[in-house]
Amino acid sequence: MSSSCLQTFASNPGDSLNIVSLSKKFPHRAESRFRGVRDILAVKNGPLFHFKNPAEQLLNQWQDSERDRHMMAHGLLRIALHKNERIFIHGHLLKARKDGGFDAETMRWSLTTLQAKTKRAAAYSAGWFMLCHAIHSQMGWINQKGIPVRLPMSDP
Repeated sequence: MSSSCLQTFASNPGDSLNIVSLSKKFPHRAESRFRGVRDILAVKNGPLFHFKNPAEQLLNQWQDSERDRHMMAHGLLRIALHKNERIFIHGHLLKARKDGGFDAETMRWSLTTLQAKTKRAAAYSAGWFMLCHAIHSQMGWINQKGIPVRLPMSDP
């Protein structure tokens, strides 16, 4: 969604939808992505302004889960069986500091906690799919049956 918007805004430099602070490439860091998407949604009279409130709620959920996601994606995870026979997942991650050193970050989740997080993630993901479908429908990129719209200039 954001990359398409940035390309559209960049291709219309004289248009009031142009966002000067964003480049043509969308950032990789999560915090930068949050800001970029919020900037796109905040463009008054922009094509996505209508979706700002539901998207903000989903962005907040995304942001709330980012620390867990980052650890699971980039950390070392291990499964531990504790004395009381409860299973825990431990995450370990080294985070670089500006002075060149590293700080160790650790997290621990019980299976019950991970199951609850999985349930929330499924609902949150479904919310994004619904929002993206609404955006694609409003923009005319799909029809009511969910079939992509072929534009006259697009290749077959």
